[in-house]
Amino acid sequence: MVVPGGDPNEGSLTFSPRNAPESTVSRDDDRACCDLSVIVIARNEEENIGDCLSSILVSLEKAGERGLISTWEVILSDSASEDRTVEIASKFPVGIVRLSRTWPLSAGAGRSIGFSICSGSLVLFVDGDCILQENWLPVALKAIGPDDVAGVDGNLVHMIDKGNFFHAILKESESSQAVSSVGEVDTLGQALFKRDAIQEVGGYNPFLKGGEDRDIAYRLRREGYRILRVPEISVHHRWAGKKGNLRYFDILKSTFYWAFGDGQATRWNFSDRSIRSAQRERYLRSGEFKGLFPASILALLLCVNLLAAFTVSVASVLFALAVDLLTLLGILLIGRHKRFGFRRALYESFSTTPYLLIRFPSFFLGFCYGSKNPDVYPKVEPENIVQAPVALELGNSQKDFGRNHE
Repeated sequence: MVVPGGDPNEGSLTFSPRNAPESTVSRDDDRACCDLSVIVIARNEEENIGDCLSSILVSLEKAGERGLISTWEVILSDSASEDRTVEIASKFPVGIVRLSRTWPLSAGAGRSIGFSICSGSLVLFVDGDCILQENWLPVALKAIGPDDVAGVDGNLVHMIDKGNFFHAILKESESSQAVSSVGEVDTLGQALFKRDAIQEVGGYNPFLKGGEDRDIAYRLRREGYRILRVPEISVHHRWAGKKGNLRYFDILKSTFYWAFGDGQATRWNFSDRSIRSAQRERYLRSGEFKGLFPASILALLLCVNLLAAFTVSVASVLFALAVDLLTLLGILLIGRHKRFGFRRALYESFSTTPYLLIRFPSFFLGFCYGSKNPDVYPKVEPENIVQAPVALELGNSQKDFGRNHE
């Protein structure tokens, strides 16, 4: 067993559950439990799902060859896709469960439904727009050994076109969140979990519109578990498809749903002081209000220029020009200091303003909207199973299966 603080590259895959309740998942009891279940969540991912599933099957074979797992399964949890996602996935040796379009749909719902029919003692969650990196899984399987470790992820790489405006910005973000050695983190993304740990804290909340990964991490840490990040790259994230043409709208949309889900989770867990404290620290720390200053400057610019437009006096026009030029000079000085071009300097000067104006109202709306009891979410019926999960082992994952999925 890997001891806490030890080298995750040494030791075998052994662990024991910590006071976990009996399994209550809705799966076929005649199907034997396997070592690892991979749950892929997707909605309209026809562009990426083939590459995603291929990368997972290759990674599982590699882990099997090293003797880290002996049996595994892959389950696609599809949120009522309207494109060829399910058709492409059906060419692979994977189980497919399809959520009804009349159900509340979200990433949390996809994870919850996939988890309800899986059979692995370990569970790996992967988004359908991610490509799993085969060198990460063996390290994660070893790092998750200690009893007090509930989950493990790795460094993340966003696949953004180098000519895209956000390429450099996201690379800086990746560097700030990356680790060079195994360490504890507050939340996990594409991650490997112990099944018993997830069951112990109640599983994923399917009614959250976003932030389900942060919510489950809060609850795991509250119960005394550690969640780790290893320095290997876990996935390549195609946030903007194969072309990597990320838009500002995509970032703001993600911000809205993350904050909305945080608000829902906070209200649902409001009686829990530790979660209230964590969200208060996240949303009310002084750094979150740094967008107020540029917002004030923008408001001043708007008022001054409107005044000049409506009064049409020489003094008001000159004053507006002076304010505009001073603002422009400030942006140029920021760009020169940080060696940015004008466009990047303009973004850095005011990017926190829309982020602030979206994030806080979204959290408030999510808090007001709240969440239903996860127990009332619809259960999987036979008609939701498009393709039954199958137990795979070394040699029958069919790495080349579905090669012609385009």
